[in-house]
Amino acid sequence: MAECAACSRPLGDVAEYCDYCGMQVEVPPMPTSDLTGRTLGRYRITAFVGRGGMATVYKATHPGLAQTVAVKVLHAHMACDAGVRARFQHEAQAVAALRHPNIVRVLDFDCINEAYLMVMEYVEGPTLAERLSALVTQGRRMPPREVLRIFAPLCSALDYAHRKGMIHRDVKPGNVLLTTEGEPVLSDYGIAKIVGVTQHTAMGTVMGSAYYMSPEQAQGLELDGRSDLYSLGVVLFEALAGRVPYSGDTLGTVLARHITAPVPPVCVLNDELPPTMDGLMRVVLAKAPAERFRTGRALATAMHGSLAPRGARS
Repeated sequence: MAECAACSRPLGDVAEYCDYCGMQVEVPPMPTSDLTGRTLGRYRITAFVGRGGMATVYKATHPGLAQTVAVKVLHAHMACDAGVRARFQHEAQAVAALRHPNIVRVLDFDCINEAYLMVMEYVEGPTLAERLSALVTQGRRMPPREVLRIFAPLCSALDYAHRKGMIHRDVKPGNVLLTTEGEPVLSDYGIAKIVGVTQHTAMGTVMGSAYYMSPEQAQGLELDGRSDLYSLGVVLFEALAGRVPYSGDTLGTVLARHITAPVPPVCVLNDELPPTMDGLMRVVLAKAPAERFRTGRALATAMHGSLAPRGARS
């Protein structure tokens, strides 16, 4: 199913505007030839899964291992760029070396007949974007217990990757997969750097990522792990409030608000939250990286202190 490039929510087969965020939709056209039924290298493509601004994703099998995998095929207009190819080769080894239960494991990178593909473990389940969209449709917010169950492991995953020197750069609900047991798995590690997200993707995709960009990323400054934690903080705000903290009709408006606008009080948007959540959100979404939580573990501890049932906070 296609997704909105602005907010990563699923779209219908024909849509001019996203029902969730209201942005005009520009979905990349389907490839002229569906790869379902074909073989790419060692992988037999069995089903179309979805597409976004960067790539088309298929379900596939490795015949020799009888293993189900996800194959992400970069759009041709990206793969033809020499810079993308160079980053692809440079980042592949580092991304594939990540081993964490809440990070999608990358199994293979390859170029077959000029098609650049990434092979990953297949996660059966929806994205966090779909889960948040369903809650909004129901007029609900994510319960605190579910918030802790999803966001604490994501904090751990980011801490692990940051220790390995890897910054995600594109943390957003569409890049968090939920297993059938509801466990979160962070996907697309390194993809933003490989494809050069702000230079090589369609405007709609950049717009979508803009809702979750840190102020320093919006300004093109050097990034470290605190940028990822800011992005995760935006997703946390969205889960608690039912909307992102900063929105707008243009890319420039959204980025400017990340850089200058104060953090909206999340407790006004969800009066069931404890008052301490406003303070937590001001820290995780601080404009200056030095004023934020330094690690995911610190953020997870603060979340637990605010959201866990009283008897479980010790």
